[in-house]
Amino acid sequence: MAENVRSFHGPLSERVRDQTVACCQGLSGRLLDVGCGNGLLFDALLPGSTLHGIGVDRSFELLSDAVRRLDGRIGCVRGLIHQLPFRDGSFDIVTCLNTLLNLPSLDAVTGALGEMMRVCRPSGRVIVDIRNARNPYIRARYWWHRRTPSFPTVAYRLDEIAAVLQSGGFTVETADPIGMTGAWMAWGYVIVARRTSPNPSRSLPFPLLRKEREGEGRGEDG
Repeated sequence: MAENVRSFHGPLSERVRDQTVACCQGLSGRLLDVGCGNGLLFDALLPGSTLHGIGVDRSFELLSDAVRRLDGRIGCVRGLIHQLPFRDGSFDIVTCLNTLLNLPSLDAVTGALGEMMRVCRPSGRVIVDIRNARNPYIRARYWWHRRTPSFPTVAYRLDEIAAVLQSGGFTVETADPIGMTGAWMAWGYVIVARRTSPNPSRSLPFPLLRKEREGEGRGEDG
Protein backbone atom coordinates (compact mmCIF):
# COMPACT_ATOMS: atom_id res chain seq x y z
CA MET A 1 0.00 0.00 0.00
CA ALA A 2 2.93 2.35 0.61
CA GLU A 3 3.49 3.01 -3.11
CA ASN A 4 -0.18 3.80 -3.66
CA VAL A 5 -0.31 6.16 -0.68
CA ARG A 6 2.71 8.01 -2.03
CA SER A 7 0.89 8.41 -5.34
CA PHE A 8 -2.05 10.00 -3.49
CA HIS A 9 0.36 12.77 -2.47
CA GLY A 10 1.93 13.31 -5.91
CA PRO A 11 1.87 16.84 -7.37
CA LEU A 12 -0.62 15.95 -10.11
CA SER A 13 -2.94 14.21 -7.65
CA GLU A 14 -2.79 17.21 -5.33
CA ARG A 15 -3.63 19.62 -8.16
CA VAL A 16 -6.65 17.48 -9.03
CA ARG A 17 -7.89 17.65 -5.42
CA ASP A 18 -7.28 21.41 -5.20
CA GLN A 19 -9.24 22.04 -8.38
CA THR A 20 -12.08 19.84 -7.16
CA VAL A 21 -12.27 21.74 -3.88
CA ALA A 22 -12.53 24.97 -5.90
CA CYS A 23 -15.35 23.45 -7.97
CA CYS A 24 -17.25 22.55 -4.79
CA GLN A 25 -17.14 26.01 -3.26
CA GLY A 26 -20.63 27.25 -2.49
CA LEU A 27 -22.25 23.83 -2.99
CA SER A 28 -24.20 22.05 -0.27
CA GLY A 29 -25.82 18.71 0.40
CA ARG A 30 -24.50 15.16 0.42
CA LEU A 31 -21.18 14.44 -1.29
CA LEU A 32 -19.95 10.95 -2.13
CA ASP A 33 -16.25 10.50 -2.88
CA VAL A 34 -15.79 7.28 -4.87
CA GLY A 35 -12.39 5.67 -4.38
CA CYS A 36 -11.80 8.00 -1.43
CA GLY A 37 -8.71 6.16 -0.21
CA ASN A 38 -7.62 7.63 3.11
CA GLY A 39 -9.84 10.69 2.73
CA LEU A 40 -7.41 13.30 1.45
CA LEU A 41 -10.14 15.19 -0.44
CA PHE A 42 -12.07 15.74 2.80
CA ASP A 43 -9.00 17.22 4.50
CA ALA A 44 -9.23 20.24 2.24
CA LEU A 45 -12.96 20.21 1.54
CA LEU A 46 -14.61 19.98 4.94
CA PRO A 47 -13.25 23.02 6.83
CA GLY A 48 -15.83 25.77 6.47
CA SER A 49 -18.08 23.67 4.23
CA THR A 50 -21.70 22.65 4.77
CA LEU A 51 -21.26 19.50 2.70
CA HIS A 52 -21.95 16.16 4.36
CA GLY A 53 -19.19 13.85 3.18
CA ILE A 54 -19.28 10.10 2.64
CA GLY A 55 -16.39 8.09 1.25
CA VAL A 56 -16.48 4.69 -0.41
CA ASP A 57 -13.46 2.54 -1.16
CA ARG A 58 -12.67 -1.15 -1.52
CA SER A 59 -9.74 -0.95 0.93
CA PHE A 60 -10.64 -1.52 4.56
CA GLU A 61 -7.15 -0.37 5.56
CA LEU A 62 -7.46 2.99 3.80
CA LEU A 63 -10.98 3.57 5.09
CA SER A 64 -9.80 2.87 8.64
CA ASP A 65 -7.04 5.44 8.18
CA ALA A 66 -9.62 7.97 6.91
CA VAL A 67 -11.86 7.44 9.94
CA ARG A 68 -8.91 7.80 12.29
CA ARG A 69 -7.47 10.94 10.70
CA LEU A 70 -10.79 12.71 10.16
CA ASP A 71 -12.07 11.80 13.62
CA GLY A 72 -15.44 10.58 12.41
CA ARG A 73 -16.32 13.75 10.49
CA ILE A 74 -17.24 11.69 7.41
CA GLY A 75 -19.08 8.46 6.82
CA CYS A 76 -17.04 5.61 5.35
CA VAL A 77 -18.45 2.64 3.47
CA ARG A 78 -16.63 -0.29 1.93
CA GLY A 79 -17.74 -0.92 -1.64
CA LEU A 80 -16.77 -1.40 -5.27
CA ILE A 81 -16.76 1.28 -7.94
CA HIS A 82 -18.86 -0.82 -10.32
CA GLN A 83 -21.44 -1.70 -7.66
CA LEU A 84 -21.90 1.27 -5.36
CA PRO A 85 -23.89 0.31 -2.24
CA PHE A 86 -26.33 3.22 -2.44
CA ARG A 87 -29.81 3.83 -3.82
CA ASP A 88 -30.50 5.78 -6.98
CA GLY A 89 -30.33 9.55 -6.52
CA SER A 90 -28.75 9.49 -3.07
CA PHE A 91 -26.20 12.31 -3.48
CA ASP A 92 -26.04 15.91 -4.61
CA ILE A 93 -22.39 15.61 -5.65
CA VAL A 94 -20.39 12.53 -6.62
CA THR A 95 -16.62 12.86 -6.96
CA CYS A 96 -14.05 10.37 -8.18
CA LEU A 97 -10.47 11.60 -8.13
CA ASN A 98 -7.18 10.04 -9.19
CA THR A 99 -9.02 6.75 -9.71
CA LEU A 100 -10.27 6.39 -13.29
CA LEU A 101 -6.65 6.22 -14.47
CA ASN A 102 -6.40 2.83 -12.73
CA LEU A 103 -9.32 1.33 -14.66
CA PRO A 104 -8.05 -0.80 -17.56
CA SER A 105 -10.39 0.22 -20.38
CA LEU A 106 -13.00 2.71 -21.52
CA ASP A 107 -15.64 0.01 -20.94
CA ALA A 108 -14.57 -0.19 -17.30
CA VAL A 109 -14.67 3.61 -16.98
CA THR A 110 -18.10 3.66 -18.61
CA GLY A 111 -19.46 1.18 -16.10
CA ALA A 112 -18.00 3.14 -13.19
CA LEU A 113 -19.42 6.42 -14.45
CA GLY A 114 -22.77 4.73 -14.92
CA GLU A 115 -22.85 3.89 -11.23
CA MET A 116 -21.84 7.42 -10.24
CA MET A 117 -24.57 8.88 -12.41
CA ARG A 118 -27.09 6.43 -11.00
CA VAL A 119 -26.57 7.56 -7.41
CA CYS A 120 -26.57 11.27 -8.32
CA ARG A 121 -29.75 13.26 -7.71
CA PRO A 122 -31.63 15.28 -10.34
CA SER A 123 -29.66 18.48 -11.03
CA GLY A 124 -26.75 16.93 -9.11
CA ARG A 125 -23.13 16.98 -10.26
CA VAL A 126 -20.54 14.34 -11.01
CA ILE A 127 -16.93 15.54 -10.74
CA VAL A 128 -14.17 13.28 -12.08
CA ASP A 129 -10.67 13.63 -13.42
CA ILE A 130 -8.73 11.92 -16.17
CA ARG A 131 -5.17 11.93 -17.41
CA ASN A 132 -5.01 13.37 -20.91
CA ALA A 133 -4.39 10.79 -23.64
CA ARG A 134 -3.77 13.58 -26.17
CA ASN A 135 -0.63 14.65 -24.30
CA PRO A 136 2.27 12.69 -25.90
CA TYR A 137 4.28 12.57 -22.69
CA ILE A 138 1.35 11.33 -20.59
CA ARG A 139 0.41 8.79 -23.26
CA ALA A 140 3.96 7.40 -23.44
CA ARG A 141 4.45 7.38 -19.67
CA TYR A 142 1.18 5.61 -18.99
CA TRP A 143 1.82 3.10 -21.77
CA TRP A 144 5.05 2.24 -19.95
CA HIS A 145 3.23 1.98 -16.62
CA ARG A 146 0.79 -0.53 -18.12
CA ARG A 147 3.73 -2.84 -18.74
CA THR A 148 4.11 -3.15 -14.96
CA PRO A 149 1.23 -5.20 -13.49
CA SER A 150 1.69 -3.64 -10.04
CA PHE A 151 1.23 -0.08 -11.35
CA PRO A 152 -1.21 0.01 -14.29
CA THR A 153 -2.36 3.43 -15.45
CA VAL A 154 -4.46 4.50 -18.42
CA ALA A 155 -5.00 7.94 -19.95
CA TYR A 156 -8.30 8.83 -21.63
CA ARG A 157 -9.51 11.53 -24.01
CA LEU A 158 -11.80 14.30 -22.84
CA ASP A 159 -14.27 13.69 -25.67
CA GLU A 160 -14.57 10.01 -24.71
CA ILE A 161 -15.54 10.83 -21.14
CA ALA A 162 -17.85 13.66 -22.19
CA ALA A 163 -19.70 11.27 -24.50
CA VAL A 164 -20.23 8.76 -21.68
CA LEU A 165 -21.55 11.48 -19.37
CA GLN A 166 -23.86 12.82 -22.06
CA SER A 167 -25.24 9.34 -22.73
CA GLY A 168 -26.23 9.24 -19.06
CA GLY A 169 -28.19 12.48 -19.19
CA PHE A 170 -25.41 14.78 -17.96
CA THR A 171 -24.06 17.97 -19.52
CA VAL A 172 -20.40 18.87 -19.06
CA GLU A 173 -20.28 22.29 -17.39
CA THR A 174 -16.53 22.69 -17.13
CA ALA A 175 -13.40 20.76 -18.03
CA ASP A 176 -10.50 22.47 -16.29
CA PRO A 177 -7.02 21.54 -17.54
CA ILE A 178 -4.47 20.42 -14.97
CA GLY A 179 -0.87 21.50 -15.34
CA MET A 180 -0.73 23.26 -18.69
CA THR A 181 -3.48 24.39 -21.05
CA GLY A 182 -4.19 23.17 -24.57
CA ALA A 183 -5.50 19.85 -25.81
CA TRP A 184 -2.01 18.49 -26.45
CA MET A 185 -0.36 19.99 -23.37
CA ALA A 186 -2.76 19.50 -20.44
CA TRP A 187 -1.69 16.72 -18.09
CA GLY A 188 -5.31 15.96 -17.34
CA TYR A 189 -8.73 17.46 -16.73
CA VAL A 190 -11.13 17.91 -13.85
CA ILE A 191 -14.57 17.49 -15.38
CA VAL A 192 -17.78 18.81 -13.81
CA ALA A 193 -21.00 17.44 -15.30
CA ARG A 194 -24.55 18.18 -14.20
CA ARG A 195 -27.62 16.01 -14.63
CA THR A 196 -29.91 17.71 -17.12
CA SER A 197 -32.04 14.73 -18.23
CA PRO A 198 -33.94 12.02 -16.34
CA ASN A 199 -31.89 9.06 -15.16
CA PRO A 200 -31.67 6.65 -18.10
CA SER A 201 -30.15 3.80 -16.06
CA ARG A 202 -33.15 1.56 -16.65
CA SER A 203 -32.16 1.31 -20.31
CA LEU A 204 -28.67 0.16 -19.31
CA PRO A 205 -26.61 2.15 -21.85
CA PHE A 206 -23.39 1.24 -20.08
CA PRO A 207 -21.47 -1.82 -21.35
CA LEU A 208 -20.52 -3.36 -17.99
CA LEU A 209 -24.02 -2.98 -16.57
CA ARG A 210 -25.51 -4.48 -19.72
CA LYS A 211 -23.16 -7.47 -19.51
CA GLU A 212 -24.02 -8.03 -15.84
CA ARG A 213 -27.75 -7.96 -16.58
CA GLU A 214 -27.29 -10.46 -19.45
CA GLY A 215 -25.30 -12.72 -17.11
CA GLU A 216 -28.08 -12.57 -14.53
CA GLY A 217 -30.59 -13.58 -17.18
CA ARG A 218 -28.56 -16.69 -17.95
CA GLY A 219 -28.10 -17.54 -14.29
CA GLU A 220 -24.34 -16.95 -14.40
CA ASP A 221 -22.20 -16.01 -11.42
CA GLY A 222 -20.51 -13.18 -13.32
